[in-house]
Amino acid sequence: MNWGTQLYLSAEEKKRYSLDEIEKRLKRILQRPEMSRLLFWNTEDDQYSEIVLRLCRESGTECWLWFPVLADTLVSTDNAQPSINHKGESGLCSPGSMKLSGKGEEDFSFTCPSDRTFEKLSEEHLDDLLDRYDYDGVFLDRIRYPSFANGLPLLYSCVCPECCSRMNIDREGIAGEFESLSGDDFLQLFCGDEPTGRTEQRFPLIHRFVKERMRLITEKVERLNRIIRSRDKGMALDLFSPGLARAVGQDYAALSQIADWIKPMTYAMAWGPAGIPLELDCLFRGIRETFSDMEEDKIIKTLEKMMGHDLKPYWDKRSETGFPSSLAFSEWKRAEEYSESCRFFPGIELVHSELFQTKVPESRAAEAVDLFSGNAEILACWNCLEIPELYFTMLDQG
Repeated sequence: MNWGTQLYLSAEEKKRYSLDEIEKRLKRILQRPEMSRLLFWNTEDDQYSEIVLRLCRESGTECWLWFPVLADTLVSTDNAQPSINHKGESGLCSPGSMKLSGKGEEDFSFTCPSDRTFEKLSEEHLDDLLDRYDYDGVFLDRIRYPSFANGLPLLYSCVCPECCSRMNIDREGIAGEFESLSGDDFLQLFCGDEPTGRTEQRFPLIHRFVKERMRLITEKVERLNRIIRSRDKGMALDLFSPGLARAVGQDYAALSQIADWIKPMTYAMAWGPAGIPLELDCLFRGIRETFSDMEEDKIIKTLEKMMGHDLKPYWDKRSETGFPSSLAFSEWKRAEEYSESCRFFPGIELVHSELFQTKVPESRAAEAVDLFSGNAEILACWNCLEIPELYFTMLDQG
């Protein structure tokens, strides 16, 4: 079974590991018989990019530029328009937001997709990187709106004047609709299938808003795709797991018509951003604190319907053991239903992360690899520097 992995190098990793340590570890990974592709994010434009590309070429491994688009970007966001809700809030916003460890990890503060000045800077930087480095393709990440982990109020972004104009939505009108939502209304609009009937009639602007956000994200992907294809490079996407994707503006049906392949973030174990346990926990807490009349069981049942999987038996230990690998597998199969031409490589978290509360035990790693063995090319996440060697051996034997 072929597999790939990801390499993330920020200033933090370069302090923790010497260049020699990184090079030796990467060589061992690239020499593994079933290793097929590396997704590489270097937060600083330095010698590491040339070194990693050289090692990939020497081993015959594909090397893809891992390129964040709307958060934790490779260009400065100092003057960029943040993605804001109707109260002007951005970044992390209670209730429901995750708690960062303070160890220097990404901050997941999202830029508005309608900021044309920032968009131009980002596109020029991508063009420059493809000019100077011979990547096989580009893997677009952070191509979405804030998630449940940013806090429930940030689900109502972006409603800056430019976004409202592009969506043909009255800003004051949609602010009034947001403020009049009940818990049931919220669940139907953001956590279920596309609403119809009474909910759509009472909240026409929010109904339009949810659909238009997906259009704006798809349009941004199309713009970047034109740059990438003009260089005769491949294009791939890092998307939220299908059950969560609609809430962050990602349209699997449309995006799978553009990308060569997609990595659904089928993180059933991870207690970190985009990890299903943390995202659902943030959503659950946000709903409970915002709509105090909502019963816990009703919320959990809605989340089970959203994910298409039983969650209740695992709910009380979600921060400790997450959800079973069967959830990751069913989410991957769900992604495959969107397209026959696009390939879907499940992202499986196999890290012992220093930054997030995620240390995947050997038994869970073996369970996940065994479940996907023979079915799909696994992408071992998030950072190969934090994945035990034993887990790469499991992938080779899968």
